[in-house]
Amino acid sequence: VWDLHNLFRRHAREIARSLRQRGVSPEDAADLTQDAFLRVLATPPREAGSNHNPRAYLHRVSHNLATNQLRRNRLVPMVELSEEIV
Repeated sequence: VWDLHNLFRRHAREIARSLRQRGVSPEDAADLTQDAFLRVLATPPREAGSNHNPRAYLHRVSHNLATNQLRRNRLVPMVELSEEIV
């Protein structure tokens, strides 16, 4: 069983920074970092190898989430609305 609280304290900033370096906005990087930890909490890794390096596993999960988000963003165009329209 992983100590997610300790892992979050040790690696959350590093994961968010890594996502920002890949072009993810700071707000999305923070959300994706939290989502990665929630994903691991909800469905812990089953592979024996992933238990040996939780940091690498969390990075992989966060990068997969970011890739999925980028794909969704390409499929669903975003339109900026002016203050007047809103």
